[in-house]
Amino acid sequence: MERRVFVAALEHGMDTDLDDKGWQARFEIGNDYIDAQHGMLLTLIGKLSRAIETNVSADRLRRLLQEIKKYAEFHFLSEENFMRDIAFDELAAHEKSHSYLLSELSLRIARVRSDKAEVTAVLEFLWHWLTEHIAQEDMRFADQARLHAQANPTDDGAGGGGAGGGRLRGKIIRRG
Repeated sequence: MERRVFVAALEHGMDTDLDDKGWQARFEIGNDYIDAQHGMLLTLIGKLSRAIETNVSADRLRRLLQEIKKYAEFHFLSEENFMRDIAFDELAAHEKSHSYLLSELSLRIARVRSDKAEVTAVLEFLWHWLTEHIAQEDMRFADQARLHAQANPTDDGAGGGGAGGGRLRGKIIRRG
């Protein structure tokens, strides 16, 4: 976990029963692609926290919130595709959770448009969502993801043909 983000979360009074070492163990689902996206979400939330601390303009805060929302949309789609690839039996419920989180985030962003002070509440919501959703809901498919990775060791981990927990492998196709 980024130390600055952890400290910023503490300063904002957020419930952070995490330490720097506890981040990986608690939040890894066993798929490098999805785990990297979770790390990026943490980075973006940390960026928002630092923006609040430095008292940036309301416009800058709104733009950061939109960046987080768009990344969350991308991440949720990636995660749902991955769950389909491993035939996760709780996919429908997980999709509903994602839909709720995006709707709630949209409502909170709209409040920031009229009240800059609301951004701290959005930060707290995002922190709670990140820690609770990943640690509880995403962990429901972690075991199934690991089993899938063991059974399909050549999968690229990014949903291409299957989504195992292996390292991402990229290929460059050259056209003559």
